[in-house]
Amino acid sequence: MSNRYPRWTSLAFLEFCHPRIRALYEYWNGKRGARRMPRRADIDPMEIPSYLPGIVMVDIGYEPFSLTYRVVGTRARRRRAAPTPPARACSKPGMAARKTM
Repeated sequence: MSNRYPRWTSLAFLEFCHPRIRALYEYWNGKRGARRMPRRADIDPMEIPSYLPGIVMVDIGYEPFSLTYRVVGTRARRRRAAPTPPARACSKPGMAARKTM
């Protein structure tokens, strides 16, 4: 098994990562406050325009489980063949992604 991309479980990666990665982490960290992660309402895509081409924002629904793509950047969409938002993807076998709005 290759250790080419080790998993970091501490913030030590901030010491040597690319400045854009550090800046995005600091934005995200500032928005989350004392919570484990920021709420969707905390993130304003207009505050991070240079990152938008690679951003994917997904709402997770429960009972039934669902994934709704809210923001999919142009670069992310090309690389992953992701749907154009808003689109819902369901985890149940045999159900295709479909537009919800």
